[in-house]
Amino acid sequence: MSFTLLELETTVINLPYAAAGTFGTPDSPVVHRACRYAVNRWLRDTKCSRTSADVTITDGSTSVNIVTTAADFEPACLTGPISITAANELISIVDYTAILSRRNTGGSATGKPRLLAFVSATEAQFFPEADANYTIKVPYWRPKATFTPGATGSGVTIHIPDTYIGDIALGALAYLNIEFPDRQSKQCMDLFERALRKARGELAATGIHLTERYRGFDSSYMNDGFN
Repeated sequence: MSFTLLELETTVINLPYAAAGTFGTPDSPVVHRACRYAVNRWLRDTKCSRTSADVTITDGSTSVNIVTTAADFEPACLTGPISITAANELISIVDYTAILSRRNTGGSATGKPRLLAFVSATEAQFFPEADANYTIKVPYWRPKATFTPGATGSGVTIHIPDTYIGDIALGALAYLNIEFPDRQSKQCMDLFERALRKARGELAATGIHLTERYRGFDSSYMNDGFN
């Protein structure tokens, strides 16, 4: 379902307008940056890389490091409520001051975690102290893969369904000319924006993409705007 950075780069430089060879080769820093801009925009707008992590809270603890289980997790990427898996009970996400207040006012010292607050990009504090081991389900969308412009892209996975690779390549091609856009790079951006709006509609309810069979065959990658 996903694709690699190298596959995206290759798609970009093989688009009709890029065929003149003015945008470098795969793994060149300039192509990397353009791909990163387009991928980040697609991920932020569609959340199409939705997944979840089962994170263990240990008996007697009052905090948990979610990144230990889900290395690519970021609090801003949550897509729904956190729940205690076995009990199907929701945990309320609150400001850290709410947890401090409960701890300081003599609330129940131990039990199932009921309140959770992120105090950093990796650490979550909860209340009350866990009275047993609990597994919590954390739903989130995967942010971009981290990569260094100019490094090899073959081992970098982009968590976007590969049915959208042509659309994202158009966005990357437009970003290559973002400072001095010409007519065709503006066309690329227009097609990218149109594909993005369509993808948001496809992904709005479930976060699951439709296959090409159901999308039809009017992908912007096949659009005649280059003709």
